[in-house]
Formats: sequence, C-alpha cells, structure tokens
Amino acid sequence: MVDVGGVTACHGFRSSFRTTQYGLSLMDVSSTMILTPGPVLDFLLTNQNLKDPRCIDWGKAKKMLKNMRAKARHNNVEFKRIGSSEKACNQQYFPWKMRSGDGSTEEIVGITVYEYFAKNRKIALDNSAYMPCLDVGKPKRPNYLSLELRYIVSLQQYTKVLSSMQIAFLVEKQRQKAEKRIQLVTDAVKNYCYDDDPMLKAYGISIQKQLAAFERHDKCTNVGSAMVKTAFLIKGNGTLIGRQLLVV
Repeated sequence: MVDVGGVTACHGFRSSFRTTQYGLSLMDVSSTMILTPGPVLDFLLTNQNLKDPRCIDWGKAKKMLKNMRAKARHNNVEFKRIGSSEKACNQQYFPWKMRSGDGSTEEIVGITVYEYFAKNRKIALDNSAYMPCLDVGKPKRPNYLSLELRYIVSLQQYTKVLSSMQIAFLVEKQRQKAEKRIQLVTDAVKNYCYDDDPMLKAYGISIQKQLAAFERHDKCTNVGSAMVKTAFLIKGNGTLIGRQLLVV
C-alpha cells in the first residue's frame, strides 16, 4: 500500500480478458484508492501538504469531507458528514437544555460547541476552537461536532480525482522493476499452495513454483521472444485449439 496524501493506494490484480494482436491479455494491474483511517484533522493536513492547521484551505477541505463517514471520539458513534458550520467552533451557538440544581426544571440556553465540550464533556479542544464544525445532523436540525473529535472510518473508497502531485507520487511508488515483478509472482505461487488443491490433484495438474524461461531470437524484429502454444481443450467428440500467445 502507498500513502499519497491522506489517501492509500491498494495495489492489486484485476482479472480481465482483453483482445490483443496475438491473443488475449488475462491480467491487468490496478489500484484501489481508499481514505487513510485516522483523525480528520491529520487527513486534511496531509492531503494539503501542510503542518499548521491555521493554513488549511477550507474551500478544498469541505469538498474533501463531503459524505465522509467518521466516528466521534467521545461516544464512538459513526456519523456521515452532510455539511459544515458557517462560524468557528468557539462562536457557533446551539440550543441546549440545562437543568436546575435539583433537576426539577429545565431551561434552554445558548452555548457554543467549544464550551459544551470543554465544560460538560471535559474534553479540551487544542486545535479546533477557531475551525468550522462538522454538521452530522439533518438539514433542518443540525448536529455540530468539533473537527478535532472525528476519526475517519476505515475501508472508505476514495472516488475523487487525484491532484497532479498525488498522481506523480503514486506513479513513482508503484513503478516496479522486472526483478520485483518476478519475485512477486513467484512468492504468490508459493504462498497459494496450488499443489495442495484436491481438484488439481484429481486431474493430475501440477504447477511449477519457478517461472519458465523462454528464449528465441526473432530475426525480423531483433527481439528475444517465444511462441507458447496453449493447451488443447477437448469437448465431446471435437477438439478445440486455443490461440498462440507471444511472450516477450
């Protein structure tokens, strides 16, 4: 996995069948982008390549946080962000029911989000007092949470367009040399234990753990290559022969 600014690229293989000049291409390399789990504030700093929270571009941040699922640190409840407050955490008021000392009466008072967490939840907000709050409620009934108390839920696919810096970093990290690709394929064959598969054993199929080497000098193109014949597929009374595949 490769971290490209708050987003993790999961490198893998996607099976596909695609026509080529010499037959079929059976496997394509692909990457799935997911949000890196962790504090929302750290995600914004990493995504915008910043160290000081005061330098965050909130126009970009609000687009990045749209429909993001995250958990609240104080109650471990998962929410989905639908918007942001217009004012900062220490200026955004909301109605709160305050009971009297004996608990007999209730009074609705206005309190800021910062004061609520500091006085009632006993949670110190070190960085988000001057930042917008996240709205996780309903359009007509907002529910504001401090940005500092939110943690990104794991396994959320990132579908937005990567920046030019993220793309350049991703290409650099995922570029693999031939030796590394050979090692990955060899290790995968060893770890999958195909020889222990009862179905393959029943049909007498065995798979070598090392890659087969082919070499034939092509006079026309001056390229080392080999024509590998496919296996015969027998069906009923007829015999079907697959196409040949060029291995370079």
